[in-house]
Amino acid sequence: MLPSSIRVDVRAYDKTHLALIGALPGSARFLSLIQNGLSIPKEQFLVYSVFRFRDVRDLDDLRMLATAKESFFDAVLNSDNTSFSADPRLDATEHRPEAQEIGEALGLCLMDAVYETTEQDWCRIPEGADKTLDYVASDGERVLEVESKGSFVENRHRKLPVICNHKRDILDKKEVRRSAQANATGVHIGTIAALDQIPGGRPTIWLVDPPVGYHDRSAKDIRLLQRLKFILDWLALINPRSSLVAALATRLIDLRHMPDLWLLSGVPLAGGPEKPVLPESESFPPHGRFFSTRSVVADGPAGGVVVPGGEGKIFFAGVQEDLVSMAASQDFAAIAKYHVEPATLTKTVIAKVSRGRFKAYGFNEQSIAVEPRGGGYFAIRLRGELHYSAGGLVFGWLLRPRDL
Repeated sequence: MLPSSIRVDVRAYDKTHLALIGALPGSARFLSLIQNGLSIPKEQFLVYSVFRFRDVRDLDDLRMLATAKESFFDAVLNSDNTSFSADPRLDATEHRPEAQEIGEALGLCLMDAVYETTEQDWCRIPEGADKTLDYVASDGERVLEVESKGSFVENRHRKLPVICNHKRDILDKKEVRRSAQANATGVHIGTIAALDQIPGGRPTIWLVDPPVGYHDRSAKDIRLLQRLKFILDWLALINPRSSLVAALATRLIDLRHMPDLWLLSGVPLAGGPEKPVLPESESFPPHGRFFSTRSVVADGPAGGVVVPGGEGKIFFAGVQEDLVSMAASQDFAAIAKYHVEPATLTKTVIAKVSRGRFKAYGFNEQSIAVEPRGGGYFAIRLRGELHYSAGGLVFGWLLRPRDL
């Protein structure tokens, strides 16, 4: 069980890197974290470590992910009321992928804390012929790039060989990028997370000499485009045949080819000639028509999908419904500044499952939690903890009724 706020130590790799970090935009925040440490909302750590920018295209992909992650944290981490350390039973060599996943999650959480970004902003940088960094985002004023590493170590306070090797790899990428892009702008930094197996410990994030990068779009444009792509990807997972998804995909293609994409701010998406996808008269009755055949949170404006997610669990993944409204209205200003307070709440979900998937998942129609619905759907009443992220995602493992 992870604590609601995860404490992490932050350090500059050495005095040279400290001086470089001190010259960055947002340096005061970095220096404060180095002095006082970082507190990460549990929900943000889970967003990055669970989904980790995987290519989840459909419900079958989501089911595989949820099942694999259901026991991930209990198997890998020891947590207390303030933070976590690596499980003493782990073999550091055999669990390098898990350490890397945790390191990337911690690195992105650190960047969120400094630049007020969310999971909507970050996307993986495609690998090319040259060495590239891991992730890119924008806070609306500057482009942000981060290279994140992670390792299980014997002592998180020491720069052991594996930490030095991570630093060298980051610097190698910096040199390649510097030679290719001499006029780089923005913030480009490396993070190395070290977790030891000492009970009651906490991760240490080492900050490394900022690498360089280059982008031909403004920071403001990058932030909007990546957030629209994020919203599109999630709405396509939840309701792939929706006219809203088709219209948003077309609009995003248009925006990517426009020199001034803000000309379309406030121009609603169209489902046909002069027909908005989401007419104002229909704005949002409870859960709206986009979620009419999807799973919804019974006592809150969020909707999504469910899949089996491990032993005795059903995984819910969805979004806050205001993301749907903003996408339909193309309210660029609201999309660019969207940021809500992370929280973990106990909720009731009314899960709607088509007859075909109901049978494929092996669910029992006679369960007292099941109610037949029209159109070939079943509704299942579920309850459990849901995690609400800063970027509008809602997800969690719900208890599966015993007779289901």
